[in-house]
Amino acid sequence: DNTVRIWDINSGRLLRILWEDEGSVTSVAVSPDGRYIVSGSEDNTVRIWNTNSGRLLRILRGHKN
Repeated sequence: DNTVRIWDINSGRLLRILWEDEGSVTSVAVSPDGRYIVSGSEDNTVRIWNTNSGRLLRILRGHKN
């Protein structure tokens, strides 16, 4: 559904939904310090998000599988 969902694993509560504009999400990684989420999608982009604010920080285009 073109989203990345962040959940609180202790309560099971949905904390935030990050929206991909153009393609289905195919991969997700979290930085070791938990501050950033990186998502790859079918539209050959990689998006970098701030975990706490949910703000999209950067889109990297031209990513290849």
